[in-house]
Amino acid sequence: MIRKIGLFLLVWIVFLLLVNKVSTIYLFDRTSYETPKNLEINSRFTILPWLNFDGRNYLDIANLGYFQKGEYNLRSFFPMYPILIDIVSKISGLNLIYSGILISLSSFFGSLVILYKIVKNEFSESVSLKTIIILLFFPTSFYFLSYYPESLFLFFSLATFYYLNKKDFLKSSIFSLFASATRLTGIILPIILLIEGFKSFKKTGKFPWAIILSPLGLVFYSLYSYIATGDPLIFFHSYTTWGKSFSLFGPIKSIVSGVSNLIRGPQTYFDSPYVYFITIIEIVSLIFVITILVKSYKKIKTSYWLYLLINTYFFLAGGILQSLPRYLLLMFPVYIYLASNLKSKALIIYLSFSMLLLTMLSSLFLRGYWVS
Repeated sequence: MIRKIGLFLLVWIVFLLLVNKVSTIYLFDRTSYETPKNLEINSRFTILPWLNFDGRNYLDIANLGYFQKGEYNLRSFFPMYPILIDIVSKISGLNLIYSGILISLSSFFGSLVILYKIVKNEFSESVSLKTIIILLFFPTSFYFLSYYPESLFLFFSLATFYYLNKKDFLKSSIFSLFASATRLTGIILPIILLIEGFKSFKKTGKFPWAIILSPLGLVFYSLYSYIATGDPLIFFHSYTTWGKSFSLFGPIKSIVSGVSNLIRGPQTYFDSPYVYFITIIEIVSLIFVITILVKSYKKIKTSYWLYLLINTYFFLAGGILQSLPRYLLLMFPVYIYLASNLKSKALIIYLSFSMLLLTMLSSLFLRGYWVS
């Protein structure tokens, strides 16, 4: 099992490295290869494209700590990933850039192993392998190799569900704690744990109080934020500088704004010819996740479906569709549903389309064009 997953992962890495190389031929490179003076690296044109966009922000946090970066407050980026980068760097002697890439890659490998085990326990080995392949070649899977916390968050999330399925609420809550210190959406995991805790209470008469540990990552970050700035929710409030404004009816606003952008078509103020293409991808992603939500009802485990539902609502509550393709990447129940329900021909068609999008989107990202 480990060998198969390792082989699939190696093929995926080689594929993305080839995309990085070939994309320089047909796309103008807008990537800035400037790095902090204390972070010299080799293979700059191979490594640094993976730090594009928010990757530079995480590097700044790992290198300098939290600060106001122009109009943007970096406190909207949760601390677990930068903290681990700093720890790995000090232990291994690697600089912060290599340490971050190492964490992303190793976390992703761990995620694949756990996902394989989760699916195999519920279905079969063949469905497990299909799930792994679908995840590897999802259109935005390149973020798992990037200087982003996506791999780390996926690992913590999957570990939470893995132990939850075993009714080990303590271990599940510990991984949930780490997830809630990695991304804001980590707070969804304690909600799932609470629901499952009450189900357990009805059956056993004992409530799994270990669940109270599950949101402590977010609680500690809030406490730190209060001490540092006087605002315990500054990470939440600072999302407005990134275009998000959460509200109860945010999903309606998100859908309306996404459709409006689609209808307006390409605009003269777009900074690249690919902006409208990404707008189309965002609408397609919305249709995709809503379709999966409808079709997967009662076809996947209830806890998975609720996780998918709450994640979708939480994202749309931000009022914009921007970054949906990347956020969708972390909604692992999607892969389980597709692997367990798509027939062979449909799966081949899906994977062909998915790999085509992966090639296009990773090419744009690696050359410095906004994707998600």
